[in-house]
Amino acid sequence: MTAFEMIEVLLAFQNRLDVQWGVFITVHLALFGGIIYIDRPLRRSEKAATMLIYLGFAAINYLVSMDLASAIHAVQLDIAATAQLPCCDQNQLIQRISERVNDPTASITQAVLLGSHGIMLVLVLLSIFYDRSLNEMKNDE
Repeated sequence: MTAFEMIEVLLAFQNRLDVQWGVFITVHLALFGGIIYIDRPLRRSEKAATMLIYLGFAAINYLVSMDLASAIHAVQLDIAATAQLPCCDQNQLIQRISERVNDPTASITQAVLLGSHGIMLVLVLLSIFYDRSLNEMKNDE
């Protein structure tokens, strides 16, 4: 594979990961919006179904995102391996990718994915579990 082809693959994986983040954010906005919009408490069966569907979504989104992050890292390592070759030793983009892949902050991606999915999992499950109608909340005051 040429350096150009590897950079194309890298961009394709990064774009796909951006799409996964977009889906992650959109689903959470829709879910929280739906919980707020429905002015009656969810029934137990609705809560169970919502939790089950959400757990499936969250697991799939997390696994796909982690796989993409690993693929991105692998391509970055392949690109970095070409940094000293005569074809690429003057290419600033390849030199930059080579420097970034060896940077300790590169491993932060997996921690961010795990942390963000974990935090949102807790927030969503608590929101569903403790869902109450607006009238109930007003009566409690």
